This record gives sequence, structure tokens and C-alpha cells, in this order.
Amino acid sequence: MADFSLKYYELHTTDEYRAASRATCIDRILAHRQMARRYAEKARKVREASGAARLRARAIPGLRIAKR
Repeated sequence: MADFSLKYYELHTTDEYRAASRATCIDRILAHRQMARRYAEKARKVREASGAARLRARAIPGLRIAKR
């Protein structure tokens, strides 16, 4: 009986760890998307404020990284 309960405990904790790591991964993805959205919004505002033609000609280097 003790062996069975130990096995159950091991399986239960493994499932909890998997669920926690999944939640952490989803949270990380959502936070990254939010950061990319904010960066794109700031870049758009800068473009509008200082003249779109001048900034549109050259790429914003960090924007490509933020979209990944």
C-alpha cells in the first residue's frame, strides 16, 4: 500500500510540475506579445511625430527582434 501511495504522489507532483511549466510558458508568451505590441506602438508614435517618410526609409532594428 505504501508503494502505491508513493507512486501516486510521484505522478501527481509530476502533473503539477507540468501544469506549472505550461502556465509559465503561456505567461511568458503573452508577456512577450504585450512587449512587442507596446514597442510597435511606441515606434508608430515616433514615426508620426518626427515625419513618417524619414523613419520609414530605415528599419527600426529592435522591432524585428521584438516580433519573434
